[in-house]
Amino acid sequence: MLRALRLKAGVYHIHDPELIPGGLLLRLLGKRVIYDVHEDLPRDILTRTWLPPALRPGIAAVAEAVEWIAGRAMSGVVAATPTIARRFPRHKTVLVQNFALFGEFADGSGDGPAIPFAERGGVAFAGSICADRCAVEMIDAVERVTGTPQARLLLAGPIESAGLRERMQARPGWARVDYRGQTDRAGVQRLLAESRVGLALYYPTQNYLDTQPVKLFEYMAAGIPVITADFPYHRGIVEGHGCGLCVPPTDLDAVATAIQWVFDHPGEAEAMGRRGREAVLAHYNWVNEERELMRLYNRIAPTPAQTCLPAELVCGETKSRS
Repeated sequence: MLRALRLKAGVYHIHDPELIPGGLLLRLLGKRVIYDVHEDLPRDILTRTWLPPALRPGIAAVAEAVEWIAGRAMSGVVAATPTIARRFPRHKTVLVQNFALFGEFADGSGDGPAIPFAERGGVAFAGSICADRCAVEMIDAVERVTGTPQARLLLAGPIESAGLRERMQARPGWARVDYRGQTDRAGVQRLLAESRVGLALYYPTQNYLDTQPVKLFEYMAAGIPVITADFPYHRGIVEGHGCGLCVPPTDLDAVATAIQWVFDHPGEAEAMGRRGREAVLAHYNWVNEERELMRLYNRIAPTPAQTCLPAELVCGETKSRS
């Protein structure tokens, strides 16, 4: 907090709910503060298995009350989805969705030589690896892709717990996993450039039903088809643009069948990937969303000389909205 005050920023932009108390203190000191909300925290708490079930409703209610106060006290609110935006005052809230940085996947090949689509053997997942993001189910599904034994699950990202890592490594399908650990953006680009298809699967919990996973748009930007959970929002994008397949996320046979289809129909699958890239270029890219964010900054701090800090420098860290 002292560091934040020493910066004398024109705008303080905080991303995490635990920073709300600091943000409220800054507001009491007359500072301009934006609260950036990229999860529906009260609903998310209701699905957190590490919390005792009896305590979840009470904690969720407290979280909702704290965010209610924050929404009215902060200078502005940035919401990642329409569902989240509806929870905050309309006159203070802008919708800035988690779409892809199209320029990162400009040629769909990463920083190495392009691998022809029909020669790729990867099934990609890049992001936080969690039980409710079907970590174990992805491994089991790839094991069932018997028609293409060279297909491998390419994983990149932190595994949420040591216990989950043990469960994953104990599965027979782990032999077909290439786990690359936590990687930088260039590593994600390389992984997608080796992949025939990207997976974006989630348990059907309330919080995930309305989520807009940035990995879905990154797969599309990279020019590969997607296999995603058959939720209404996901289905509207994937089927609307013809850029992938929707499956029940925990149905291993359905996921395996979809993966096998992508390998068995390389021409059609590659066309899906092209349509996904075109959709990102036209609709689902950060350039469009950036304009909304800058309009909010200009409204809150209209003087050009003022410094805006689009990160949670209150705690000395910088994080992506994804």
